[in-house]
This record gives sequence, structure tokens and C-alpha cells, in this order.
Amino acid sequence: MVRLLCLSLVISAGLCLARLAEAGPFDPAAGQPGSLAVHMSSLEFQGWATGWQDYVVGSDVTTAWQTPSKALGPAVGTSYDIVCLGNGGSIVL
Repeated sequence: MVRLLCLSLVISAGLCLARLAEAGPFDPAAGQPGSLAVHMSSLEFQGWATGWQDYVVGSDVTTAWQTPSKALGPAVGTSYDIVCLGNGGSIVL
């Protein structure tokens, strides 16, 4: 469970830090041939974070992405519903 939550945070951090010129290549979407992605509704997820503490914002993070409560609960399926850690940032869930 912790590994999946960490993976989710790493993916989220990567999405908000990636610049268009630096983006990719990425695996295809979950369920597509060649993809290693796990769909957000997969039963492999056994639980979701219910609280957070010690959110440290790293560098290069716009204020709009600094909402740690967005790291809680199940994924909602948009790339805008995330908290960004930034370069060197961290959060404890």
C-alpha cells in the first residue's frame, strides 16, 4: 500500500514538474498494450491516504499546485487534481 501511494506521489510530482520540451516518452495509458500503468480503479490499490503532515514544498512549484489535501483519497482521474512536491519537496501521508 505504501509503495503504491509513493508511486502515486512520484507520478504526480513528475507530472507537475515536467516541461513540455522535456516530456516523454511515457508508457501508454493503463489497459493499453505495452503499458505498465495501473488504472486508478484497480483492486490492486488496497487503501488511500486519509491524512497528511510535514508538507515541504520544493522549488519550482506554483501556488496553485500546493494543496496537500489533494493527495488524500482515491484518484479522481484528472491531471489537475494533484499536490506537487517540487524539486526536493516531501510529504508524509
